[in-house]
Amino acid sequence: MDLRTSWIGTDLGPYRLCDGTYDHYAVEQLPALPDRIFDGTFGWLVPDEVRASVGADSLPKALRGQVPAVFATFFDRPELQQAIPSCTDCYWDVSEATIPGPFGNGDRLVRFLADSQDCVLWYLHMLSDGTHQVVAAGERYCDEGPAPSVAHLNSALILVADDFERFLYRFWVENTAWFEVVHDELDEVDFSPAVRDYLADRPKVWSTADQETYRVPAELVTDEHNAEV
Repeated sequence: MDLRTSWIGTDLGPYRLCDGTYDHYAVEQLPALPDRIFDGTFGWLVPDEVRASVGADSLPKALRGQVPAVFATFFDRPELQQAIPSCTDCYWDVSEATIPGPFGNGDRLVRFLADSQDCVLWYLHMLSDGTHQVVAAGERYCDEGPAPSVAHLNSALILVADDFERFLYRFWVENTAWFEVVHDELDEVDFSPAVRDYLADRPKVWSTADQETYRVPAELVTDEHNAEV
């Protein structure tokens, strides 16, 4: 049983178009990630103050022992959580409990990240074989009330990343890139190393002059840019 697959992200200035606050992008067209650095310790994520931080949350006691170690490690370290920026005012939002997942074979879902207007919410999908993925939907699950059906989840959920740490890296580097490329309008030589590497082989898709059509003014970053897709 397979879910639909895509990356849900924002524009990246002249490097990627976007029809709204978010858009769907084919995973095979995304820049490659530096897989060698993903070891569950988040050594690539330097605790630092960032603009528009996603903030911090904690792992509910009821979830300990249910979630993967890499997930628990991250949510036990607020300094790492606060080092992740969001150009769409997302915030960590770990649900108090899990619900049955879209495969109906013992898999479970736990919510961990939300857009400020619930345009998109991200979930850890824990598979019955002990592995996990990250999925997303435009609906809020894992709160009180009846759990959605397997059929509904199969229709609504989109697979966005093969595991939690790879999701975090792409979310971090793309949001960092948005601030450097779109908000600050930096030249490529002034990009941070991670952003420079991520966009190195990415062709520009429109002229610099046209970029102003898509640029969100600084004062509207946390309001207008959150308009529903």
